[in-house]
Amino acid sequence: MRTISEGPPRIVRTALMSRNMRGNSSGFTLVEVMIVVFLLAIVGAIALPAVNNTLDGIKLNAATREVLAALQYAQSLTIKEGHSYGVEFETGPETVTCYDTSGSATIRNPIDKKLYVLDFSAAGPLQGVGRQPENHYCIRPGRKDKC
Repeated sequence: MRTISEGPPRIVRTALMSRNMRGNSSGFTLVEVMIVVFLLAIVGAIALPAVNNTLDGIKLNAATREVLAALQYAQSLTIKEGHSYGVEFETGPETVTCYDTSGSATIRNPIDKKLYVLDFSAAGPLQGVGRQPENHYCIRPGRKDKC
């Protein structure tokens, strides 16, 4: 007959060990995964508007730099060549054009040798930037009618 000091029989001890080993196994339960996904969704919903505002600000700053570069280029040509150059802001197709006032011809961009026209309506980095009637520029998120 077995005494208490000898401990449980070998079969019982093996069953207890296998139960302990399963309890210490690594991994996540479905509930834990669902909680993490839910928390990530909340954080993403809070952060998304801030990211969009930042991207809109970057796009507006880029458009501002492009318009300023056009103005400075027309100014430098006027000083260099001694006759007038201009920058025209059109609201129909939302473009900014550098031109020679003596011949009314669009001048070429010194970098890529194409006509110096900034097109805010075409697909590209300036798309979505628009001019309001008060002559200031803003980002128009997918809408053509107002900023």
